[in-house]
Amino acid sequence: MHSSGSISLVVFMMVSSLMLLVATLVGGRKTKLDVRLKDLSGTNGPAPEQDSMEQLARSALPRLGARLVPNDEEERTLLQGRLIHAGLYGRQAMAIFLAVKILLMIAPALVGLLFGLAGVVPVSYGLLVGSVMGAAGVIGPNLAGVATRNRIAGGAVPNSGPDDLKRWIMSPNTVKPGTSMPNLNLSDADATALVAFLETLR
Repeated sequence: MHSSGSISLVVFMMVSSLMLLVATLVGGRKTKLDVRLKDLSGTNGPAPEQDSMEQLARSALPRLGARLVPNDEEERTLLQGRLIHAGLYGRQAMAIFLAVKILLMIAPALVGLLFGLAGVVPVSYGLLVGSVMGAAGVIGPNLAGVATRNRIAGGAVPNSGPDDLKRWIMSPNTVKPGTSMPNLNLSDADATALVAFLETLR
């Protein structure tokens, strides 16, 4: 019984990951730079009509996220600065960002519930794994381009190469006292392998 539950859990995680990968690949979304360059070249042609799902997202997401915008001006300014740094300049960028974040936290739990109701996995496993996956998207840092950043650890540590990343991973509280990153007690070989992977994220 225990092994079949483990197998179901692994299958659920694999299928969820595959669905996310397919959605990412099929989306084929252009970056803002690609769109802007095409606009400047004049080969973009007339603006395409928005489909109903896009219209719904553009109207519903800001309303959902508006309730989550921080009341404290300092927190709002900090979040706005991070969004601008990420290339999100739109007037409603903060509200849309917060709404998408909430959806990404809730969606895995709903998918887990659906898998449970469909009988693919036990309902309790589906909800548990979905909830953990949703929470993981909020807790972990964004590692996109970590190898090319000048600073790591929330800007507290200079990043001049693999040795700085390894030092941060091996002893985060020594490098940045009070950090919420746990010391994973990795072996030197494991830390070296992890840094080698992180160095590919450019």
